[in-house]
Amino acid sequence: MRLIVMGALFMMGGLSGSFVLKGTGSSGALALVGLVMLVIGIISVGKAREGGDQFESSLAAQPTEYERERDAEQMAEYRKARLEQAKKAQAAEQARARVAATEELARPWAPDPSDPRAQRLEAIYLVAPAAREHVAQVLGAARAHLDADAQLNLALETARRVRDGARA
Repeated sequence: MRLIVMGALFMMGGLSGSFVLKGTGSSGALALVGLVMLVIGIISVGKAREGGDQFESSLAAQPTEYERERDAEQMAEYRKARLEQAKKAQAAEQARARVAATEELARPWAPDPSDPRAQRLEAIYLVAPAAREHVAQVLGAARAHLDADAQLNLALETARRVRDGARA
């Protein structure tokens, strides 16, 4: 804006003939410099209104209080939306992790054949039916022995009662 005003003043002074360009003594040269300043000023104002490069600093380019408040509100809304978006993304990631963990737990266990512990487990599973049958036989014999022992104890107790009853 300053360039426009100064350019107009230089043009008027040069065209009126009352002022001359220092060093040349020519009023026409002063009018020409004024014209160049006027053109540069008009171009810079046009760029400033388009939002381009501002050649001059002016108070018109400063935001108003309303614009600052509006910008602050928009920034707060933007930050709130970004925070909500981040929370949703975090919740989705946690849900994916829970699903993956559940799928891992639901997958049937299959031992690694190269692991020696897995080989021992396989041997136990193969031997287990025969071992269960042997344990059942041993338990059956133990029950029979306990039954025989219980019958013997019952007979001894009966004999004691008979003996004690005969004495009384």
